[in-house]
Amino acid sequence: MAAAPTRRAWREAEKKKTGLRWAALAAAGFIVVGGGGLWLVTQNESETNAIPSSCDSTQRVSLVAEQAMADVLANKPVDGESCIQLDITSEPSTQTAVRASSGELSQPLWIPDSSSRVPSALMDDAVSVHTDSLASSPGVVVGQGSVEADGTWTDVVADQSTRMGNPDRDGGAHLALLSVASEVTAGDAEQTQAAEALTPRAQTQGVNSPILSGPEMLAAVDQDGDRAIVSERDYLDYAAQNDGADLAAAVPGDGTSFLDYPLLASGDSLESNDAVRTAADEISQWLGTDEGKQALSENNLRTADGEISNDSAVQDPARLPAPNEDLATTIVESYRNQAAPMNALVALDASGSMGTVEANGQSRWDTTIQTLMLGSQLFPARDSMGVWLFSDDLGGDTPYEELVPTRGMEEGVDGQTQREVLQSALAQAQYKQGGQTNLYETALAAFRNQQENYQDGQLNIVLLVSDGAQEVYKGDSMSLEEVTADLQNEQDPNRPVVIVALGISPNADAEALTAIAESTGGSYHPATTPEELQAAFVEALSANDPGSDPAQGAQPEQG
Repeated sequence: MAAAPTRRAWREAEKKKTGLRWAALAAAGFIVVGGGGLWLVTQNESETNAIPSSCDSTQRVSLVAEQAMADVLANKPVDGESCIQLDITSEPSTQTAVRASSGELSQPLWIPDSSSRVPSALMDDAVSVHTDSLASSPGVVVGQGSVEADGTWTDVVADQSTRMGNPDRDGGAHLALLSVASEVTAGDAEQTQAAEALTPRAQTQGVNSPILSGPEMLAAVDQDGDRAIVSERDYLDYAAQNDGADLAAAVPGDGTSFLDYPLLASGDSLESNDAVRTAADEISQWLGTDEGKQALSENNLRTADGEISNDSAVQDPARLPAPNEDLATTIVESYRNQAAPMNALVALDASGSMGTVEANGQSRWDTTIQTLMLGSQLFPARDSMGVWLFSDDLGGDTPYEELVPTRGMEEGVDGQTQREVLQSALAQAQYKQGGQTNLYETALAAFRNQQENYQDGQLNIVLLVSDGAQEVYKGDSMSLEEVTADLQNEQDPNRPVVIVALGISPNADAEALTAIAESTGGSYHPATTPEELQAAFVEALSANDPGSDPAQGAQPEQG
């Protein structure tokens, strides 16, 4: 059988077949170059003045960028020789990264605000680097009148009175995380310090008050005081638009991280498409000219080397060294997971061994139920939670039964909130005397249930709680190897569901629970006392994988 043609070969064949047709169309107007190919766009009169007279027709190359760079490039003139125009779309970098990861990036050129926004996995085939940095903007701390930024960035983010936005959308917040990672890499802060600084901030993001954008935080500081972490660009924009604002910006003494605005190209477009390559070259070259530098300054951005013509800018901020990449990724992803609303399904072992009376005089069942009831009270309103019980044949044809469907904690259910429904149902729930443990089938079914009920933008997990090992030995029962293989094969990296396992007795099958959890990217937590159970429950529902503290998942390079 002949090998399937590569994407590049297919494009070359298509180019030959359609070349004459596009040549004829180009004579009538101009062509747009995008990820989906070429298409004709008729030139309108309003654009005529921007096109040099030497251009009988133009080609447009589509580009997606953060708003700041979109504003800068709107000033770029059309070159009289290439006659290439930029078709610019503004979009937050994290959204573009998601499209690129899913193979849905239609624009051939992309300028994120930071190279650290681009997952390393994308750098193999999905995108390539044309220019490492087109512009820059440091992270700063802003306050009224004058501002102190003593200590390190780790100290700054540990101060809960200092406002900080969502790192996925706010450049200043993203730079704060990178700066903490840099300090840990350099040994200027301990990993435990980073975890203690970031965890409370992440877990309360958007819980008690709305998440503010950079301009909104600056307005709040201008009115009420305190401090805010923003990008210098946001600070300078706000100062320029609010003449009466009495704000000042500073950076900690060890320096700060910078947004670097790299120029990226999707796929092999730099090699396969002359127009894309020429457009990228022109962008990079123009931003190095006096006209390009002026456009950067007018939009409150620095050059790639850090130059800016603005008296309100922070004077000569030191640039922190790049952090260890794995550590930075761990910190950013950990913060994202802890800040994200949680969509959790608790699968609770209800086999006969749960009636075992522990040293405290309570049954294992009663202790676990009390812990779950306490946990459901502590869940923020943004979270969702449901509960299954499992043993053997609890659901008739299944070893599990749904005690409470997964819903938002404050969602109304027959005059009650989901939180109240959970409290009532857990208080009345009973284990199955003499029941066995069907761990494997339940784990897989709960995983699939969460996939079906996946919530975008949330941390979708199964909390698998068991005090024993697989005890059902029917002829058609699953093996551990089968269930872990199914979990790995069915995991969707674009819609991940994570299993977190708690072993709540010395008899829990730690090996099986670990294998089940880790096959989904989750973790196992042993908890053999009531105190350990409460701590493990809280940790399991608030951590990165979600099983480790931020800054603990990767070690910085030494030396």
